[in-house]
Amino acid sequence: MHVRRDDLVQVMAGADRGKVGRVLRSIPEESRIVVEGVNLRWKHLRKGPKNPQGGRVQREYPIPVARVLLRCEKCGRGRRARARLEGERKLRVCTKCGGEVGGK
Repeated sequence: MHVRRDDLVQVMAGADRGKVGRVLRSIPEESRIVVEGVNLRWKHLRKGPKNPQGGRVQREYPIPVARVLLRCEKCGRGRRARARLEGERKLRVCTKCGGEVGGK
């Protein structure tokens, strides 16, 4: 997959198009990721010791990884990335401007 946990990504398709967020979790078996503040849904909680009243919680659900691009800090938008070697390190760089993409 082209994204990892803690990468900054921009959603390019779907209801949340244009939103920017950090990758909280990746699910490579399903080619999906969970992005902070994207694809929010209500989860209804059953009554129990932790929630005596029950309740509703809004949480992020997975989206397909194909709907996001890594965000380039230099360009300020989602871009494709390519790999470049700098000594022993492998960096992901923007295909347009050459700036580093993703990152923490």
